Order: sequence, then C-alpha cells, then structure tokens
Amino acid sequence: QAAFQMSFVQLLQFGYELCALYTARLPGGELNELDRPITSVASIARYLEGCAGSPGVKRARQVAKWILARSRSPRESKFGISMTLPRAYGGQGVWGLELNVVIPLTKVEQKVAGKHHYEIDVYSELGETGLEYFGKDAHEGPIRETRDIRRESILLAKGITVHGVTKSQAENVMELERFAKLLKEARGERWRKPTPEQERRMRKLLRELYPNQGHSSLGNLSCVW
Repeated sequence: QAAFQMSFVQLLQFGYELCALYTARLPGGELNELDRPITSVASIARYLEGCAGSPGVKRARQVAKWILARSRSPRESKFGISMTLPRAYGGQGVWGLELNVVIPLTKVEQKVAGKHHYEIDVYSELGETGLEYFGKDAHEGPIRETRDIRRESILLAKGITVHGVTKSQAENVMELERFAKLLKEARGERWRKPTPEQERRMRKLLRELYPNQGHSSLGNLSCVW
C-alpha cells in the first residue's frame, strides 16, 4: 500500500529496482549484484491485476508498462526512464530498448576480448545501436581505454554501433534528445524535435530523477521488498 502512495516517477524507479540486477547498497557503499532479477515486469503486472480497488493501483498499472528489467544501477535505471518514457511524461519516447543485453562472442572474438560475451547497457536490436553509460565523465586509465577500443572494434565488426554516455550528458535534455535521434534514425524512423511544452516536461522529469545533485528520490523506500 505504501508503494501506491509514491509519485509516478518514484513508483517507476521502484518498479525498475524490483526487476533489476542489484539490491540494496552494502555498508561499504557498493551495490549487491544479483544473478537474476528478484521479479519480472510480467509478475508485477499479474500482481496488480489482483489489486483492484486499492488506492493508486490504476497509476501503478500505468507505470508497469514502462518498466525495463535488468538494470545494474540506480543511475542506469534513471537513464532508461529518461530514454523510454513517452514525451507526455517527460521522456524521449524511444520504444523497443532493452537494458544490459548480452551479445555472444565467437571463439575468435572471445580470445581477443578475454570474455565469452559483452553486455550493452541500453540496446536497440532494431538498428543494432546501443548506449553505454559510463557513470563518470570518461572511462579513465590507459588499460580501460584499450579495453574500450577493443570492445568497440569487436562490436562494430558484428554490425553494432555503441555510443558512450557520460553522467553530465544523462542529465542534459539536449544531449538526451541527441541520443534519441541517433537511436531512431538508426532504425530508419523519423525523429521530430520536441515542442517547447515537451521539453519543459523533460526538464521536470530530470529534476525529479536527479534531486540534490543525483541522490535517489526513493530515499528509504529504495529496495524495500
């Protein structure tokens, strides 16, 4: 019942966390990763079907339509929300995106990469285009840079283009619009510039997602299951 009293954005973040690959923050500050999500979007939808008459259930059902599974961090969840929510809610309205999609590698590619597969943070299978959320303003250090170049080369050879996204870009409406345009045009879709009202809603969504310079708006409600 407490979850139904959250705002639309808070409830959506909570839904992401329920279907994520991370749990509550550990004492040292790091997130505890899971092998698989605790629940699924389909399971949440089935649960809500049995909550007829509960306060806020109608809104919760609407929220469930926009949950993406397999997020690996709260920041990644917020970025997914920004990219996929319809413009009416302040998002970029890019449909068909998935989080942390596994890209299998051939045996030759595995030898070069040193791993069996790659994961792409945000991926559009139609258009074979992905977004990689850095979390900082850049991937730092020569070893990391070499790995990034190798990864990019292998994925390009497979026909997959990946664009890097920094923390500052993820919080900037104009940058989010640019990434939405990249994804849509890669799929052969027409991108339309948002109206002034839609951009106002986009800025409002970012303020809700990143209050107090990026601290979670869920507070103590985060990861309660």
